[in-house]
Amino acid sequence: MPELRPLGPLTVAEVMTEVDRRLRSPSVQTAAALRSKVFSTKAVAFNIDTLGYHLVLTPTGGSAGVGLPGSADLTVTTDKATLLGIVTGSQHPGVAFALGKVRVQGDLGLLGIIQEVLR
Repeated sequence: MPELRPLGPLTVAEVMTEVDRRLRSPSVQTAAALRSKVFSTKAVAFNIDTLGYHLVLTPTGGSAGVGLPGSADLTVTTDKATLLGIVTGSQHPGVAFALGKVRVQGDLGLLGIIQEVLR
């Protein structure tokens, strides 16, 4: 019998690919929710272990992927296990922050929005 692969994202790249798909789809609830909360383009940089990722939010959606943005309104630094825990719901973002597992710099108002986008 073949081994079953767990459902859900397994890597940070897979998470960002799924977030990118959601942000680019005008029919998805995530993109619709952003329209009422993001009034100008905002860039978020993720430093995950030794790799960089980006999340760009616009009033009409956005994009996500590998590589850091040229400049960031918010920078989030954490490790892969913590980010994947936050995405899957096994790690509460506030607890991770309080324990020093997540460091943030910049526009803290974006935290609530990116939390919605990542779930």
